[in-house]
Amino acid sequence: MHTHRSGGAGPKIVHRKALREARAQELPNNTIRFSSKLNSIEVQKQEGYSIAVLHLEDGTAIKTKVIEINISLGHLKAHECIVGGKISARW
Repeated sequence: MHTHRSGGAGPKIVHRKALREARAQELPNNTIRFSSKLNSIEVQKQEGYSIAVLHLEDGTAIKTKVIEINISLGHLKAHECIVGGKISARW
C-alpha cells in the first residue's frame, strides 16, 4: 500500500485495534457491538426514510440508520460477508 510520508491525504496504515479504540472513545456507551455474527441485513422504510435491520445469529434484531462494519481482509469471503461474518456494528 502506498502511503504519503508528508502527512498529506491518502491511504494510511492503521492497526484495527487502534481504530476500534478510537471509534469507541468518540461514541456513547452501548452503541458498539463487537464480534457479532450477522445472519442478514434487511432494508425497511420507516416514516419516509430507509432503515437497516441487522439480524444477528443470537436472534437479536437491531434497527439502525447507520451501520459501520469492519471486516478483516483475512476473513473477507463472499459467504462470510453475507451470512455469519464477524462484524463490528455501530447503531
